[in-house]
Amino acid sequence: MSSPPPPAAVWAVVADGPRRDVLTALVVLDSGPDPEFDRLTRLAASLFDAPVSLVSLVDLERQWFKSHLGTDVGETPVSHSFCAHAIADPEARYMLVEDAASDSRFAGNPLVTGPPHIRFYLGAPITVHGERMGTLCVMAPEPRTDVAQKSIEQLIELAGVAGSLFELKEEARVRARTAAALIQEEWRHALTLEAGKVGSWVWDLRSGEVAVNDILRGMFDLPGSGTLQARSILSRIDREDFGRFRASLRAAFEDGAGYFGEFRVAGTGRWLM
Repeated sequence: MSSPPPPAAVWAVVADGPRRDVLTALVVLDSGPDPEFDRLTRLAASLFDAPVSLVSLVDLERQWFKSHLGTDVGETPVSHSFCAHAIADPEARYMLVEDAASDSRFAGNPLVTGPPHIRFYLGAPITVHGERMGTLCVMAPEPRTDVAQKSIEQLIELAGVAGSLFELKEEARVRARTAAALIQEEWRHALTLEAGKVGSWVWDLRSGEVAVNDILRGMFDLPGSGTLQARSILSRIDREDFGRFRASLRAAFEDGAGYFGEFRVAGTGRWLM
């Protein structure tokens, strides 16, 4: 049975469609440990001498911890989430709770009345692509009223680093997926050419070098490996057909006309199109 939702104003932010779209696109929920995020929670905990520090991502029914220092708990219901409140105000750069037991928002929270008995909480929103995903936060079981503003500003900066880290990791993942898709497409293309007995080439007009597939090497009776020059291929065209080929190629270069060639290979007499 799911927990009741947080207050309406907080719930509106938690359930916001564009925010959740960004969170989904990160493909990070339930992912494994990451030492770079763990480094941020260690730094945050050290700044405030806090026993617990989290990189928290707020989903629709739960808040999930990408990094959790000082606790073995990996997630909690969103109805128990301090971080959901921390991201609800778009103007707030952080949320400080000096004594949760005296705060009407959290006094009855199971995380306050029971383990881990949270009293002090400080969280700075983690923003990814303009949307607040969660917080970098610190907590302690005793109230605190002497939190230095300088330390708060440092926590805000670390939360900014966390947001950038999420974006960089997402970009790297998308690039890797795109590269894999291109490799697959190249293989499909190569298999199609092989099945259809189609030779292919790429001609660098500046250097004169031509990259060809194995089928074209076989068609022109070319060496099985090594760099080829255009003249190596052109010299394989039967002399009786070369003039017609050259005229068609020149028209393609000069007028942008579509190139079409049909000729025999010198020595073998094989017709190629």
